[in-house]
Amino acid sequence: LDMLYPVESYIYEDEQGLSGWIDNKRVLLGTRRHMENHSIDGLPPVSKESEYGKGNVILYLSISGVVSTMFVVRVTPSISVTKWMQALEREGIVTVVRSVDGFISERFLERLFELDQGSLKILPFRYHKEYEAETGYTEKMSSSMMCSGHFPAFAMLITGVKRIRSASQLGIAIQVGSVALGAAICIISMVMGSFSQITPSLVVAYHVIFSLITMLMLETKKI
Repeated sequence: LDMLYPVESYIYEDEQGLSGWIDNKRVLLGTRRHMENHSIDGLPPVSKESEYGKGNVILYLSISGVVSTMFVVRVTPSISVTKWMQALEREGIVTVVRSVDGFISERFLERLFELDQGSLKILPFRYHKEYEAETGYTEKMSSSMMCSGHFPAFAMLITGVKRIRSASQLGIAIQVGSVALGAAICIISMVMGSFSQITPSLVVAYHVIFSLITMLMLETKKI
């Protein structure tokens, strides 16, 4: 690392690439669009790019306004990450991705993980400092949830929380419905003068039936 020149300053342009200064030379790393937007010389024709790339991702490195290197990058999705990305989508959870790779876009990731449009968002570069402040190292703090830090474990935790919330809301809705229905039956019985027909056995049976309904409905919301 001592042989490498330090990066004096840099900026990431969303979905394009990185621009910075190294040893008083302007260095860019990113997509073809990134190079074209900065009027970089030496770009190969699009036909040659397609021939060399063969469907893979093409990135360019330019130094002092001239293309120096072309990289061909093959991106293969992890099976476990794909599984949990799709699980998050099924739960209606939008995944926010932080990246400084120029070729990473929302559409690219949606195709890569076979997701519907709108299932994930790319965190804009202007929010990266806020992200680092929120996710930085903390020596001690209270926490209601823990995981190993790997994406599958984190996604499993989030989907579990979402399912618990959905199950609790469903249970509350059923219980509120049973109370409202019971109150309506009592009022109608009093108006019709048949309240005396509501025996303790009927009350117990009513609560047992709704308890069974609640259990069966919550069974469909397994975590």
